[in-house]
Amino acid sequence: MSARGGSPTIVDVAREAGVSIKTVSRVLNHEPGVHESTRDQVLKVVEALRYRPKQSARSLAGGRSFLIGLLYYDPSAAFVGSVQQGATVRCRELGYHLVVESLHNDAPDLRHYAGVAEASLYVERASRRKGAGRVAMLALIDEAAKAGFWKLVSRVFVENRASRGLIATIGFREVGVYEKHGKLDGVWKDVMIVELLIPGNL
Repeated sequence: MSARGGSPTIVDVAREAGVSIKTVSRVLNHEPGVHESTRDQVLKVVEALRYRPKQSARSLAGGRSFLIGLLYYDPSAAFVGSVQQGATVRCRELGYHLVVESLHNDAPDLRHYAGVAEASLYVERASRRKGAGRVAMLALIDEAAKAGFWKLVSRVFVENRASRGLIATIGFREVGVYEKHGKLDGVWKDVMIVELLIPGNL
């Protein structure tokens, strides 16, 4: 409790922990440069005093809002609930607040992306190097064009030179890299982001 009889303040925490107010602030904001034993001592006092920093004060002092947004678009209620619960717990552990917002099917901002589709193609190993990938990809592009899509987006393992070469001849262009996008056989893999514009629908 504060010396004034109200809720504990950062001054109370600093006094009880025997450190400066700045050190308490650095601990609470997860900043580097604080000795582990000092950090533990401050956190013990924070817990003992049940000190909770005011969000507005933290935002002003650190130039950050400490807010994280979770936007979801028409998934199942069970999916939203489990994701939101896990995200909320983790945000609280790190001193952030989670803001959740639902994006409805008729949201105008989403309609702007209605013509963009993600495509993924896998050719069975026995059918590779026989032209199956090209035939399948061209058929996919044809169906996307008929459906009104104006852009296809896909991802290819960076080291997969054969696939990157194939889709380049079809018209895809490489636009960037996602680092450590997923694991394959326990190894993190980077993927190349590729896109194809469908002129007839632009």
